Order: sequence, then C-alpha cells, then structure tokens
Amino acid sequence: MNDYNKFDSYPALSQEQFDFFVKLIYKIGGIQLDHKKKDLVVSRLGRRLAFHNFTGWNEYINFLKLESPEELTEFVNALTTNKSEFFRENIHFKFMEEKIREIHAKDPSYTFYFWSAACSFGCEPYTIAMVMENISKGLGVTLNYRILATDIDTEMLNKADSGVYSLQDVKRDVPDNFLRQYFLTGKGPNASLARVRPELKSNIKFRPFNLISKDKLPLKFDFIFVRNVLIYFDPPTVEGVLKKLSSHLKLGGHLITGLCESVVIPELSPRGNSIHQLPPKVSASARTAVSVAPSRIKVLIVDDSKVIQTVLNKLISENPAFEVSGVAGDPFEANELIAKDRPDVVTLDIKMPKMDGIAYLSKLAALNIPAIMVTGAADEDNHLILDAMARGATDVLIKPTPSQFEAFKVQLWDALFSAKSANLQKSKKLVSSIPLAFEGKLSERIIAIGSSTGGTKALEVILCALPIEVPPVVIVQHIPPIFSRHLAERINQMAQITVKEAEDGEMAVPGTAYIAPGDRHMEIRDVGGKWRIKLNNDGPRNRHKPSVDVLFDSIAIEAGERAQGVLLTGMGKDGAEGLLKIKHRGGSTFAEHESSCVVYGMPKAAIELGAADVIAPLQDIPMALAKRFNSKAKLAG
Repeated sequence: MNDYNKFDSYPALSQEQFDFFVKLIYKIGGIQLDHKKKDLVVSRLGRRLAFHNFTGWNEYINFLKLESPEELTEFVNALTTNKSEFFRENIHFKFMEEKIREIHAKDPSYTFYFWSAACSFGCEPYTIAMVMENISKGLGVTLNYRILATDIDTEMLNKADSGVYSLQDVKRDVPDNFLRQYFLTGKGPNASLARVRPELKSNIKFRPFNLISKDKLPLKFDFIFVRNVLIYFDPPTVEGVLKKLSSHLKLGGHLITGLCESVVIPELSPRGNSIHQLPPKVSASARTAVSVAPSRIKVLIVDDSKVIQTVLNKLISENPAFEVSGVAGDPFEANELIAKDRPDVVTLDIKMPKMDGIAYLSKLAALNIPAIMVTGAADEDNHLILDAMARGATDVLIKPTPSQFEAFKVQLWDALFSAKSANLQKSKKLVSSIPLAFEGKLSERIIAIGSSTGGTKALEVILCALPIEVPPVVIVQHIPPIFSRHLAERINQMAQITVKEAEDGEMAVPGTAYIAPGDRHMEIRDVGGKWRIKLNNDGPRNRHKPSVDVLFDSIAIEAGERAQGVLLTGMGKDGAEGLLKIKHRGGSTFAEHESSCVVYGMPKAAIELGAADVIAPLQDIPMALAKRFNSKAKLAG
C-alpha cells in the first residue's frame, strides 16, 4: 500500500515543470491554468507522486510522456475543478419546463433527450430528472425522457453515478417537497448524507466524454446544457466546443450556456438568458441569415498609460461580443473620437493629464454614455473611486498585474456587458428619507440585502432611510476589496444607523449595517438566538466574491421566517436563487422594480423565479420592509 503522507512537503516545482503540466492539461482538456494555480498543481499532482513513490517531478513528467491512458485520466481528474449545485441558474429549468409542456401538448408520446455536457458530480442531470418527474406529476402522465451526463473527470462521474450527497448541501439547494420525493436520507453514521432515489436515476446514463476531442455522439438532443465550463477555455476552443454541441441539436432544440458566459453562436438564434435555439425549420438561405452575428459592443479606452491601453485592447478584443472603437490618452482626445464614432461604453482612468476621469464623467453622463473606471488608484485615493460611483460610473476595476490578466479579463467583460445595459438616468435619481418605525424584538430578526451595478447609490438610499431602531442589516455589494470599507465609512457619515465593514466572528446587532469585505464571502450563523457573522475565502460563486447567493443561502437556513431578503439593482442573477430559498423558508422577500434599477438584471431574475413577495421601486422599499416587519411582529405577538 502506498503511503500518501510520506512527504512532509512536496518537492519544489520549477517554472519549466509547471509549464509542462499547463500545456498538457490544455492539450488534453482545453483547460487553461494561470500562474496563480501553481500551489494547486503542486498539491493535487503531489498525490500522484506519492502514489507512484516518485521523489521528484521529472520522474512523473517522464511517466506522463509515456502517454499511459490510465495515468492521463488520473492527471486530468487531479487538475479539474468541479463545482455544481442543484437547481443552479433555475431560470433555465423554468424555460425548459415551458418548452416541455408545449411539445407534450402537440405530441403526448414524444421522447425527450437531454445532454448535460459537463455534469461535474451530477447535480445538473439529477435536477433535470426532478423537473421532468415534477412535470409528469403535474400533467398526470408519464413523460418519456433520457438524460446523457458526461464529464472529462471520471472520478467525478463515479461520484455522480453513486447519487450520494451531503444532506446539508441538498437541504440548501433543493426545495423541501423535492427533497422528500426524490432523496433518501441516511441514518446512524450516514445521517449527514442523502442519496438520490433509484427511480430518479433510471433515466440517466453517466459516461466520460471530452468536449474538445474529435469524438461525436450518435444522438441528437432537445436540450444541451453546457453551463459555466466555457470560461475555462480560450476563445478558439470555445468556438470549437460550441460548434460541436450545436451539431448535436435537433431542429428546434436548445443549447444552454451559463448566465455568466456571453457567447455568440452563429448557427443558433439567441433566446435570452444564455439560451440559444437551432431554428425549427432551416433552409439554406435562412441558415445563412442566422449566421450573421449581432452588432458588437463598441468600447472606447481612455487611459494615459500605453501599457494599460495595450492590455485593455487585447483583453477586450478576445471577446467577439466587443469591438474597440478607439484608444485615447486623455479626455480631450476621447472627445474627438466620440465625435467620429460614438462608443457604447468607455473605460476610464481616474488620474490623467489635462482632465481627471471623475471630472470627465459629467461630460459622458451628458452624452448618456456609460463608463467603467479602470484605475490603479492608491489606498489614499479610494474616496475618489466612491465619488466616481456616486457620479454615475457603473463599475470600478483595479488595473491588473500580468499574473492577474485572466481573472481580470472575466471581470472586465462582465463590467462592459453591465455598463451597456445600464440606465444612467436612474442612477441620478435622488430619494429623500421617510420616517419609519420597526416594532417588536429587533434582535431576533435580520435584514439581508444584495446589490451590484448601481448598488452603491441604492444602498445609500435604503440605509439613510432606516431609523436607529432597526434589526441587524447584512449586505453584499459587488465591489473591489479595497473599496468596501470606504463605502461603509461614506454611508456611515450620512445614515442614522451605524454602517461598517463586516468582521469575521463579530455579532450582528440592531441599529447596525454590515457590508461584506470586497474579497470575502459573508454568511450568518444563529448562535443561541444571536447572529454571528462568518467570513470565508471560498472561490467565487456566480463569478462573484462576495456572492449574494452565499449570504442568502445562509440566511434562509439560519433565519428562515425571521429574515427579510432584499435584492437590488445589478447585472446577472446573483442572489435570485438565494432569495427564493429565503421565501421557501418563510422569510419575507423584496425585489427592486425595473422603474428604479440602474441595471434590471438580478431583480428581474428573482422575479422570474417567483422569489419576490414585494416588488417595489427603490424609494418604496424601506417602507415596505417596515410594514412587512411590523405585520409579522404583530402575528408573533
């Protein structure tokens, strides 16, 4: 038996050895590893060294060069990162259900075929099966369906096929009625586990499949899910994977990518929410027409640094959804370029010659052109960033170092999409405070708020309207880490309540609002009837850290009917599923109305899920919170 603990520490990994592993995993799986993953490579591949009793990396590299299929499989298994959740991005399952019902109404004997093309440890295919079984019960029939679930990681496939999960995770993600119907909970030493019922597994087949290989399947599918995996591939690989998947669709079938993955698929027609359809009837002429890609988002780069100009130009141009319309070294040069070719979005530095970026924001606002700040401002200049956001900048990004380019690229793309969708006129809207009163035992309740683009101003409106006598308020705002404390300090100067950056382990008390640090997830724990804040350094969720869903999930579990969840303006869908979980647990839920949102993304996703009890414009949310809180307090009394 091999001793997996025989090394006190694994041997040092040279850059040349690391580069070999990076190139090999890209060649096999199309997966890109940046230099920040070096420790991960050492940790995970170090176990392979121990397994083979190798004492150095070159021994393992030479072994890999023999191209043993078994070892190459283990190599891939070690380096692939798998994360999944039941009912993740639930809006896709709502769409799927509508289409299933439409098809069944036309052909009751129809057999539906699904492909979960990167199934990780199985949450997605089991969710598809639960939805199908639920539709069957609703219709009073037995729907015919088959689900193919594939992944490159065979170890994860074995776990998926076992159907065994942490009971805590299942309770977090799966509605109670589904949990009772489709899972068996363990007893005794297995009390912490839940197993998928055999009847739910009967229509699912798990098998290994490499999306970047030349292999094809002998089937055509009605729905293909390939969500939140494309972000690990470079653009040429993404193009090849999407082309392969599109070729496996039935006419009228749908290919579904992650909500955070903005892709253009020439062969398919966009249907919103990262859903793409192969037209039901496609002639040769129509197929040509479908191939015309939609207009690209034009981006003007304004920065006096030639290096940053080059970096931004390169990273923006890697996404076919964008087009760099021009590059300017200062606002005056930018004016000339705008006059010639009006951009959709401007990236703007803060400190520049002739005119600083904050002053130039007013000019762009007058033209109704959204801007994101891309700055290297020092800590003492953080007040300038918040001033820029108060003046209408839709987002703030910190200029990256070379090792941060890949992570920054994703943030930049998200910020550009968000800015293009922003309604700048709504960001200017000022709302005055109104007198409110919260009755009852304040310490027993808790208010949780999530926000993103436009959220710094929205939070100011909400928090400045709250009275001193208010339950604890916990907040996740998507914001770079160095600015969260300054945001809290800024609002604290204006609000009646205390506003501060949250600290790990502190107790949340009435009359105080806690804003999550910009680089930590925040959760809440019920400790003897008191609320303890827990910060963690887990990976991003929904591409965000902190994530609203992480906070809302903990609120749903720990606070239940004692909670009030509020989802404000922002791009994407972070917080939508968490808000639904709060509602399912008996809490009160609120979503900002489109009329006041700078970006109507996150609230819209929640509303489409049926997660919001109350839908109200920003200025009406504080009063709605007080009314719902007081009505529940009276019932409890």
